Amino acid sequence: MFSPFSNLHSSYYDAYDPYQAQRALQYRRALARQHALEAERARRAQMYQGSPYLPDEPDDLVDEEDWAFRDALQRRQAYEQRMEEKRIREEHARLELLAKEEEQRREKLKQEQRSRQAQNRHYRPSHSPPRSRSPHEIHIPTNSPPTTSVSERSPLLPAEQAQPRYTLEEQHEAASKLQKAWRAHIALSNLRKLEKEFDDLRKSFKLPTVVDFQDPNQGIISVTVPDDLPDNTADDVPKLAYNQTNYSLHSYVEALNRFLIRLDGVESRGDANVRNSRRCIVGRVEKEANSIEMFGKKVWATHSVNTVPDGQSSSDSDS
Repeated sequence: MFSPFSNLHSSYYDAYDPYQAQRALQYRRALARQHALEAERARRAQMYQGSPYLPDEPDDLVDEEDWAFRDALQRRQAYEQRMEEKRIREEHARLELLAKEEEQRREKLKQEQRSRQAQNRHYRPSHSPPRSRSPHEIHIPTNSPPTTSVSERSPLLPAEQAQPRYTLEEQHEAASKLQKAWRAHIALSNLRKLEKEFDDLRKSFKLPTVVDFQDPNQGIISVTVPDDLPDNTADDVPKLAYNQTNYSLHSYVEALNRFLIRLDGVESRGDANVRNSRRCIVGRVEKEANSIEMFGKKVWATHSVNTVPDGQSSSDSDS
């Protein structure tokens, strides 16, 4: 390992080495980053060891099973992917605009070349010497009308009067429409991917058979989910306990919240199709989250019906 103090000079008047100072600064920065990383790992390991509401996990897998860290990493990757797609779209638009300008320039050069060729043919002087007429030749006039050349009948316009096919405003408008259509296509593609992921998650999720509630007076109350849940719901429902029994429920609700955040990250940019598609998918995700909340209320309602209040006998309850 490189040490910043291995090549120090004993004299204060030695020549200053900028490369050595730069290497020492890099070494100190790397050492500080390593210390910060080790402190963060120790803090996370201590947090997981002291939490009674999460399932037991090995210490060496704490960092790998940290869902908050993975969620932040996925958001970072999604943001970088959006930035890369945006850069690619802008580069495509710029190349299309340059191609159009190059095509117009070539068309203009062709028109100018054709105009100069036509003018050269019309005004080209004759270099052949005049043919001497024999003294015995007699010119006999005919009744045929005089012929005129093509250049005399329809002279071409000069190159300065040739107009381009499209104006600069029309080119910018066309490029803007192409860019808007491409952005809408990318947004719809991302929405379709998110909808497929949501459908796969909803199909793979299974409702638990036992639900634990955190009652402030009685502590944790475990309620077995019946086969047929009632239609009515309870009003005063305690919170779900954060333990291993309710791990699947909390994970599913957290996944639905992450889907809503990812859907908010898809920008419509004024496109109606993108906005309507995103609104439809957001409605489906929110409906699924509400169904999980109603499931908890119905389970607690069955517990309230089956529980006999204190001071009341079983015969009174049967009557």
